[in-house]
Order: sequence, then structure tokens, then C-alpha cells
Amino acid sequence: MQYLLDFERFRIVLHILRCFMHLSVPFMLYPSQIWPFRSIDSHSEVADVFVFLVHVGIMEAFFILNGFFAIQMLRKKSVSEFIYNRFRRIVVPCLVGLIILIPYVMLLSLSAQNKTPIADSAPLLIQYLKTHSLNFGHLWSLWYLILIYLLFLIVEVKTSFLTRFLKRLNFYQVCTLLISFAVIVLLLFYRKYTLLPVNRLIDWQMLLYYFFFFCLGVWCYEYRDKIQKIKPKGVFYLIVIAAIIVNVIFQKTENPHPVFRFFGLLAYSIHALGIVLILYTAVCKIKLGTREKVKNLSHSMYWLYWIEVPIAITLHYFFLNKVHPLIVIFIGVILTLTFSVVSFNLLIKNTKFGKLLGFSS
Repeated sequence: MQYLLDFERFRIVLHILRCFMHLSVPFMLYPSQIWPFRSIDSHSEVADVFVFLVHVGIMEAFFILNGFFAIQMLRKKSVSEFIYNRFRRIVVPCLVGLIILIPYVMLLSLSAQNKTPIADSAPLLIQYLKTHSLNFGHLWSLWYLILIYLLFLIVEVKTSFLTRFLKRLNFYQVCTLLISFAVIVLLLFYRKYTLLPVNRLIDWQMLLYYFFFFCLGVWCYEYRDKIQKIKPKGVFYLIVIAAIIVNVIFQKTENPHPVFRFFGLLAYSIHALGIVLILYTAVCKIKLGTREKVKNLSHSMYWLYWIEVPIAITLHYFFLNKVHPLIVIFIGVILTLTFSVVSFNLLIKNTKFGKLLGFSS
């Protein structure tokens, strides 16, 4: 089952890119307004290009993977076993993260923004939590994933409607439908620049947007023996490059005209799907790491999603403007990966805690 190994490698690459992306944000010429830190002297268009290319596509890729492994699990387990597994692997850790990690990240952020010591920022944190009780922070996608699992079970369990529909489509048809539906829901979305919920419980448009990519993952499972044969051709790369250029123009231009917005969002959707396919194709060609090492590293990525942003925020809080940007970025990535692997092997692999989370038998 080579496709499983390729998907594990793909997940590892996505997590590493996500680490580099968040650690690079303060060094952009035009950094995200929701990231609390910005370098004073070190700014580069390279950081802008990198963050832009990675940000548009990486979360879509994660939802594709979630769709793939969700339908695989549902094929092997009962519905109750599926729900129990997702509850202990996603819901419980998400709640713990919301209680511990998000307040920690906000504490450092408020301390930096208000230029107050960490100890004196506790009252600011309490006030913030009172007025922003729905802030999921970097765990927003887990909340959306839980909702998508519920939607997935509703449309799939009794009637198998989703898989029966997807089985009728070839690769080009499913991609065309995905892009079409994505553009429709994005046209109804009230925000332009940030495709994630910052202070809202749910944006139904974005829930559907990521659900469509989740469905592409389900399609990939149904055609798992054929997806390795998908090889983008030259015209595909030209289309993706054109979409990226149009998307850049769209993001930098305040033009309310509906036609301009339509083509901008169309470019965004093609850009996102194109980045996913390019990365996956590259991963399939390179094939780094043995099966056992890839599997162990992929499982350790479970921790990385929770701890990556807190580690990045910590490094930015203490070392931004004091250490060379490349040192901050690469030390951050190495520290995050090391902590993930070590903690997984010590705390989860072959332990009672790992059994509780569903990693060990």
C-alpha cells in the first residue's frame, strides 16, 4: 500500500511547511494582522512570497488528508468506534488545548502588544477571555474538523450518499466540482484575506469550503490505487502560475466589482488546489525515509499541531529583534520537530497514555 506511505510523507511535509510559515510571519513586509509580533528591522519579500504560497493550500491539504483517513477508518470500524476514536484523538485534546495552550499564547501576545511583563498581563488576559470567549486560536481547524466529521457521518453512514456520488466522478470532474463549489461559498463569505475563524464560533461558508476539500480526500480513498498515477502536465503548471498571479493582484487590490471578485476567488481556489497537487506529486517522487521511520515521524506530528504555534510565539516573544531571523526560524523548526518526536516516543508510543489516545494497542 504505497499510497499510505506517500500520504504519511505528505503529512510530514505539510507540518514542516506550517512550522516554517508561522515562524516566518514577523519577517514579512506585510505581516498578518492577527499575528502579534513583527520584526523591527528584518523584513523580506521572500518571507511574504513563502507565507503566501504555503498559506493558500496547506490547510486545504490537511482537510484532504482528514477526508482520506476518515473514510478509511469508517470502512474498518463501526460508527460508534469511529466516534469514540475521534473523540479521544481530537475532541479531548482540543478541549485541553483551549484551556491551556490558547491562554498561554494570548498571555504572551498581550504582554508584547501592551509592553507589560508577563506576570502583569494576567488581568489583560482575563479581560480578553471575557470578551473573546470563542477564540479558538490556532486550534480553529480542529473545531471545524469536528463539525465536518458530524456532517460527514450524516451524509454517509445510512445512505453512503457521498461515496456513491464521488465514485461516479473522475479526477478532472471532482476537481472541477470542488473549485466551482469553493468559488460559490467564497462569494458568500464576508471576509477577504483571512480564511479562518478568529472570533466567531462558525463561518458556515468556510465550513463548506473545507468540507469540499475533505470530500476530495474521500474521493482519493475510493481511487487510492490510481492517485499515484496522476501526473500534472505542463499546462497544469501554467494554469496554477496564472492563478497565483491573479490571486496576488486580487489580494492587493480593493476592487468591489463582482466580476473582479469572482475571478479573484476562482484564482484563489485554483491556487489552493494547485499547491496541494504540486506538493503531493513532489512528495511521491522524492520518497524520503524508510517505512518505519516515516510512520513514527508521521505519528509524532500529532503533537506538532498543538505545540507548533506556542513554540513559535515563545521564540518570537523572547528572541525577535535580538537574533538573526534565519536562526529564529530554523531553531524553531528543529525545536518543534525534536519536541514532537521525543514526546511521542516517551509519552505516547507503547504507553497507557498512548493507548488512551488510540496510538497503542
